[in-house]
Amino acid sequence: MVRWIIAVFLLVYCPNVAFAQKEAAKRVGHYINTHKELLVADVLVVAAWSADAASSVHCQRIAGCTETNALLGKNPNEFHTWLAAMAPAAALITLDHLAVHFAPDKFDSHLFWFGPAGLCGLEFFNVKGNVDAAEYLQRQSAARARLIR
Repeated sequence: MVRWIIAVFLLVYCPNVAFAQKEAAKRVGHYINTHKELLVADVLVVAAWSADAASSVHCQRIAGCTETNALLGKNPNEFHTWLAAMAPAAALITLDHLAVHFAPDKFDSHLFWFGPAGLCGLEFFNVKGNVDAAEYLQRQSAARARLIR
C-alpha cells in the first residue's frame, strides 16, 4: 500500500518539479543574456578581492609578515581574511545590481563600472605589495639560514 502511495505521489509531483526547473532555467538564461556586462563586473569584483585575500593568506604563512588591516589584527586566521574580503565584495555586487535595476535610463545603467574598475586598480597594487613582501621575507629567511650553517 505504501508503495502505491509513493508511486502515485511521484507520478503527480515529478512533472510539476520538472516544469518548475525548466521555467527557472529559462529565467536564469534570460537574466544572463540581458545582464552580461553586470555579470562580468561581478566576476572582476570577486576576482580582485579573492586575489587580495589569497595573497594575504600566503604572506601570513611566512614569518615576519603582519596584516595591516586594523579590523583583522596583526595575524588573522584564514577564515577571517577571506570573510573580510568577501563581505565587501558581496556589498559592492549588491549595490551594482541595485544601481542597474533602478537606473533611470540606459546610459546611467553603465555607471556601475566605476566601482569595479577602481577596485581592480587598487587591488592590483595591493596584491603586488603582498607578493613583494612575501618574496622579500622568504629571501631574507633563506639568507639567515645560509649564515647559520
